[in-house]
Amino acid sequence: MGAINNFIDSIGIGYSYLSVSIPTPLFLITKLFIAAVFITLLVFLIWGFYATLSKRNFIALNLKEYNTSDHPVGRKLLALFLYFIEYILIMPALIILWFLALSIVLLLLVPDSAMQQILFLSGGIVMSIRILSYLKEDLSRELAKLFPFITLSIYLLSPNLFAKFDFFDKLKEIPILFGNIAYFLASILFLEIILRISYTIHEIAVGVEEFGED
Repeated sequence: MGAINNFIDSIGIGYSYLSVSIPTPLFLITKLFIAAVFITLLVFLIWGFYATLSKRNFIALNLKEYNTSDHPVGRKLLALFLYFIEYILIMPALIILWFLALSIVLLLLVPDSAMQQILFLSGGIVMSIRILSYLKEDLSRELAKLFPFITLSIYLLSPNLFAKFDFFDKLKEIPILFGNIAYFLASILFLEIILRISYTIHEIAVGVEEFGED
C-alpha cells in the first residue's frame, strides 16, 4: 500500500508542478484533455458494466461443446461439471470484478462518502441488477445503465470537478477499499449461486435441460 500511495503522490506532485510551470492557457488545455480522457474511460466502463451485468447469461463459453464422453452417465456428469464451471465459478467471478469496478468508480465520483457506504451502495446495486436479470432483463439493463450515468452526470456538474487534491486522495483509498470488501464479495457470490441454482431447477421443471445435450 505504501508503494501505491508513493506512486499516487508522485503523480500529484507532477500535476502540481505542471500547473505552475506552464502558462495558464496551456495548463487549462492540458487539463481539458485529461478530463476528456477520464470521462471517455468512465463512459466505456459504464457501457461495459450495463451491457454485461444486466444479462442473465453474459458469457458464452459453451463449455458443453467439450463434452466428448460417449457414456450416457459419464456424459451427464461431465455436462453438469462443465455447467458448474461456467455458471457457478466463472460467471460469479466476473460479477465480482464488475462489483469492484463499480466500487472504485463510486469512490472516485461520490464526494464525502464513507468506505462502507460505497461498498454497501455498490453491492446493493449489483445484487439488484443480478436479481432483475433473472426476472426481467429490460429492467436490469435500465438500472445498470441509468445509475452509473446519473452518478457521472452529478459529478460532472459538481463545482469541484477534478479538484486535484480530492481526486488523488480518493485514489489512495482504493487499497483500503479492497481491505473492507470480503463480506460484500461473499454476499454477491452467494446470491448469484442461489439465483443460478433456482433458475436451473425451474428450467428443468418446465422441460428445458440447461446442462444437457444439444
